Amino acid sequence: MSLGDKLREARINKGYTLNTMQQMTKIQKKYLQAIEEERFDEMPGNFYVRAFIKQYADVVGLNGDDLLEEYEQTLNLDSETEDAVAASGGDELPKRSDLTGSNEKNSMDVLLSYMPMILLVAIIIMIIISLIYAINRINTEDTEPETDASSMTSIVSLVDPDSDSNENTAEEPENESASESAPQELQEGQQRVGNQVITQISAPGEAPVFQLEGTIEDYTFEIEGLNFVWAGVLEDNVMMIDQTVSEGESVEYTANSTAQQIILNRGYPEGAIFKVNGTEIELPEGQFIESITFVTYTNAPASETQIEESETSTPLSEESSEEATQPAEDAEADGYQGPAVYDPNNP
Repeated sequence: MSLGDKLREARINKGYTLNTMQQMTKIQKKYLQAIEEERFDEMPGNFYVRAFIKQYADVVGLNGDDLLEEYEQTLNLDSETEDAVAASGGDELPKRSDLTGSNEKNSMDVLLSYMPMILLVAIIIMIIISLIYAINRINTEDTEPETDASSMTSIVSLVDPDSDSNENTAEEPENESASESAPQELQEGQQRVGNQVITQISAPGEAPVFQLEGTIEDYTFEIEGLNFVWAGVLEDNVMMIDQTVSEGESVEYTANSTAQQIILNRGYPEGAIFKVNGTEIELPEGQFIESITFVTYTNAPASETQIEESETSTPLSEESSEEATQPAEDAEADGYQGPAVYDPNNP
């Protein structure tokens, strides 16, 4: 039996494979296979032939020294190799780096050592790709309805030949209403309150009187407190609101449709401001103004004198009072009972 067959048979009896032997002897598999097939020329050098054979034999339960002596002729080692083996004492095996002739490693071992890291990186890449795909899918689903709606609108506009004409006819009333609702230019003495315009008809230095355009129902009158102050509202010289307000509080009043005159009063000028339709009324500066008057358009031309008299609110003087009562006293003395009464005893 040859050296290689004897070693192979001992390995098989032990139940070892070449891979197992590679792990146990730390000798590459290709060199173990070369020993079993007696291809010693493929070994890294003659120096390592004896060392590999001895280590192989010791692992499979054979005596390495006896085996080398038995097959010395087969090995046919030169004297340099024998001297190197003898110098090593025949018992001490060279280091693994010496046996392999270099620090080369098995490529499969390197690959296996990096396999966990490779798998981890692959898993992370798969997760990232899945997230990107899911985000793109969600964005696509969100934009699809808008695309469908826009495409449907364009299709309908193409199919409907009257759409342009309908749009033009629809725009015309809007343009007309826009021109109608365009604010008119204000003249001197006019103020804009909401959608309405009021005109000051009182002379400078007199108590302010404003003429209302349109109906009085289009106006809302307000007294807003800046401090604690008294607020009063009169409609046709009848007190409708008589109360006090604090800072930030306000009272509002909407006149009856038959009203012709509204008077707003405040306790003192610094205590409140006057508003109409939510807009503060601009009043002359440097003038002590406690009340302002508003009259309707239909009432203003015929009753400006009456309004001025009501604004002044001055009591009758003694002379006018005497003049007013004198005719009545004379009438009583003459037996006059009024314009519609006739006294038969005084023909």
